[in-house]
Amino acid sequence: MKIVKPLAIQLILVLAGFCILNTSPILAKEVEGLFEISVAVDDRSNSKRKQATREALTEIMIRISGQSAAASNSVVTSRLKKSSAYIQRYLYREKLVIDNEGNAGEQLMLDLFFDEISLRNLLRDSGLPRWGSNRPQVLVWLAIGDQQQRFLMGTDGEALLPLMISRQSTEGISTRQSTQGQETTAEPEESHIDLRQILSDKAAERGLPILIPLMDLEDEISIDVADVWGRFVQPIRQASLRYDSDAILASQLMQLGDIWQTRWLLLHKGRTLSWELESESIEGALTAGIDTTADQLAEQYAVLEDSLQRNELLISVSNIQQVEDYAHLIDYLENLTSISNVNVAKVNGSTIQLRVNLIGEQKAMLQLISLNNKLLRESMPLFDADGVITQLPSLFFRWNTEVVDQ
Repeated sequence: MKIVKPLAIQLILVLAGFCILNTSPILAKEVEGLFEISVAVDDRSNSKRKQATREALTEIMIRISGQSAAASNSVVTSRLKKSSAYIQRYLYREKLVIDNEGNAGEQLMLDLFFDEISLRNLLRDSGLPRWGSNRPQVLVWLAIGDQQQRFLMGTDGEALLPLMISRQSTEGISTRQSTQGQETTAEPEESHIDLRQILSDKAAERGLPILIPLMDLEDEISIDVADVWGRFVQPIRQASLRYDSDAILASQLMQLGDIWQTRWLLLHKGRTLSWELESESIEGALTAGIDTTADQLAEQYAVLEDSLQRNELLISVSNIQQVEDYAHLIDYLENLTSISNVNVAKVNGSTIQLRVNLIGEQKAMLQLISLNNKLLRESMPLFDADGVITQLPSLFFRWNTEVVDQ
């Protein structure tokens, strides 16, 4: 990305040292490793590696586009045969794993590192948007229950979950063929379900940062299982204030015979979305809910890199007190997926004026900026611009150094 700086700023930066330019602001919701995937494999053969690479490419495209539909995109599927061409490097390692019986063992893992530029070109070729690494953080409340009991994830009631699963297995008993060809009754297996791990693993797969409530005394006082079970907006919002998340996800996970039904509520930036899903397993029900959540949020933030709407906009930012503020501001704007180019137009005291080229609509850029409050919207012009600059659409912000310094 080309950045044109006025001479005064260039001289200041030279005197201050180039190391300042490489300093990046702390982004609390910056998702790392978007282009990296670890896959369990049986051996180090070429055939297993190619198969794992094809599966990983599909997962990566879903993650960086924010769309589950990327898996069935015709261009993406046609490139799977050449998925190795998108790999920057790979390595094998042994991972310690513990099975349900508590036995330790080793699992061979294949770590794949994809080339970002190649994948961005694939996004463009396939007509898919790009969801940048700065993503909204989602607080997840989960109420679980059946006809006999209800409890919140993270509370003592979660110990009842194996009993529920066992009861489900008993009610939905199946038969299998013995080695002698006779039908025998299948004994229900003891199930070990870690709800938080299921949610965390799926969220990591989608590149969606999530928070799980502490369920400490403060949470127990502020929210009840009935609030989450009924997805009542006001008590859920009130209990979520302490976590300062960008979005709130509340779900009712209900056992109906051999089916797990989920009812979801997503609160985000004034929007209230709800949907229902069904699955034969808890894992399937929860992962489907996270998939839908990621798809919904990506619709708000992902942008097409080849968008025909490349509009130039003038941005004025005040409270740029020192060189570090300037460096942080430029780095921050560079990392917004809805901005293709940044040029410094004018400096007046502690205010800097920038020309930015937008990818897509201005609304997408403003939603990205609202995620972490590094730039606070101002309603009045901060200084007069000269010449043709005043003919551009303008936005006015104040640089929030308190957020940057955290």
